[in-house]
Amino acid sequence: MLRCRKKDLGDFTKRSLYYTAKAYVNQLDAGKNYHKLKKVYFIGLLNFTMFEGGSCISRHLILNQETNTQDLGDFEFCFIELPKFSTPLGELNTLLDKWLYFIKNAASLEMVPKELTGDKALEQAFDSAKMYNWNREEMDVYDYMHLKAWDEINAIDTAVKKAKKQGIEQGIEQEKIETAKNAIKQGLDNQMISAIAGLSSEEVEKLR
Repeated sequence: MLRCRKKDLGDFTKRSLYYTAKAYVNQLDAGKNYHKLKKVYFIGLLNFTMFEGGSCISRHLILNQETNTQDLGDFEFCFIELPKFSTPLGELNTLLDKWLYFIKNAASLEMVPKELTGDKALEQAFDSAKMYNWNREEMDVYDYMHLKAWDEINAIDTAVKKAKKQGIEQGIEQEKIETAKNAIKQGLDNQMISAIAGLSSEEVEKLR
């Protein structure tokens, strides 16, 4: 996806073609089969108008001029001209409308409008956009709190693993003791019990 500003318009159409062709070619290493190539979609977010027509979204395909069929179907271009999107906040009926509103107005939003709540991806995008505008001090505070949270999570995880390991070790030790006690009941000597249970002769003697 390429986001472009008006001052970049000069060769923008050629750059769009270049990036799309490059993405297509880069799918294959030398000697690989061409049938493995996958379709490439180019999405351009524009803060200026580029094409005629009132729709803010335009699709561009490679079509056969005579039959109007898409025989060369591996390239598709989609341009979103944000200035043409004018749907008010209270009339955002589709998820696409909500995303376009967010993209166009993210820089000026202080908080997520209630009309945009309920979609996790949108809320995460808002948080990311908000972070983009933070100053150095705010970023330092965020990094500190983020690292602190991870330290706490790792400490809990380590404690849980340690407790599990101790529990397993205690279980194994208890199993050795039970094996030794059963062997004692059967009248085996300490050396034999030690070999069977995995305990020392002194530990076996203490169980008698």
